[in-house]
Amino acid sequence: MESNPPQNVKREIAYKVNLSQIINGKYIKEEGWNPNKILLDDGRSVSRVNIIAVVVSSFGEGFKQLTIDDGTARISLRSFDDNNIFKDVAVEDIIFLIGRPREYNNEKFIIPEIIKKVQDPEWVEVRKRELELISRVYKQKEKSEKSETKAKIENSYATEEISEYAVYDKMIEIIKKLDTGSGTNIDDIIKFSKVNNAEQIVTELIKRGEIFEIGRGRVKVLE
Repeated sequence: MESNPPQNVKREIAYKVNLSQIINGKYIKEEGWNPNKILLDDGRSVSRVNIIAVVVSSFGEGFKQLTIDDGTARISLRSFDDNNIFKDVAVEDIIFLIGRPREYNNEKFIIPEIIKKVQDPEWVEVRKRELELISRVYKQKEKSEKSETKAKIENSYATEEISEYAVYDKMIEIIKKLDTGSGTNIDDIIKFSKVNNAEQIVTELIKRGEIFEIGRGRVKVLE
């Protein structure tokens, strides 16, 4: 039996979702090294999530636990290995979170990987608009292509080739290099990347949560 995860595992996408989607989603426990997942109502199957929410409670010594609220639902954050991840977080803080959804005794929670304070509360509204856009995109796909589209949404990221990830990584590096602090203009990204489908790749990166739109026509990589 393997004691370590296999090499060259594809990077799992941290999807932008709201908490109610996690709470209402179907938890799927996988075998072996395959990550457990939440099947969302829009057809996406996610093992990592990207969330902006407010800390509403904090308790526990040694094993610390937070509760967060994004306006759609509440869920707890639990850390079993690294309690220091909560050390700079207080009640009423707005946080950016990347983590893995889990379920125990029919209760869903999130194990955090990254927690950062959000200094500007306007990001809450930005995220709300992003989620509305993502929801419209997936609903339109489901409506126009019906069951075939739904199957593609569920399985597309699991069947991508490694070469496609390399293209996305290259685009992220270009965005970083062009960013002088206030984000990168999408037109400049298209010009300097010299990739035929650059705009489509940027749109896909926004949906995946790899980059975010900070203003009309400007994007930024979260670091």
